[in-house]
Amino acid sequence: MLGLSETTAAVTAAPEEPSLKDAVSRLERGRLVEALEKAEGNLSRAAALLGIPRNTLRYRLQRYELRQEGAKKLSSRERAPVVVPPAVRRGAPSLALRWERRHLAFLGATLSLPAGEEPPPERAAPSK
Repeated sequence: MLGLSETTAAVTAAPEEPSLKDAVSRLERGRLVEALEKAEGNLSRAAALLGIPRNTLRYRLQRYELRQEGAKKLSSRERAPVVVPPAVRRGAPSLALRWERRHLAFLGATLSLPAGEEPPPERAAPSK
């Protein structure tokens, strides 16, 4: 229509923007890598940082091929403690402290001997 050949129009066309799915995948992969680096490879800590269950994190790492199944874990001496920031989303449970209701029962007992009886002598523990 404009008098341009098809090859010229194809060369001068603006590059296509990535699809929403590709953009979300890149963002998600970047967040996973960032959380793993902060947690120094610890899946439980990385999942806590992301606010997702550990098994969900494992699934996503496998989907993006970010962690091999036989990857070596760091020993407890090599790991640094990670401070989990408080939840930002409204209504999200706090990861730092969790209150639970528990029922407690207290038992009080008094031992008494019948009138006129003497308590038995305490036996010393046998020495070796």
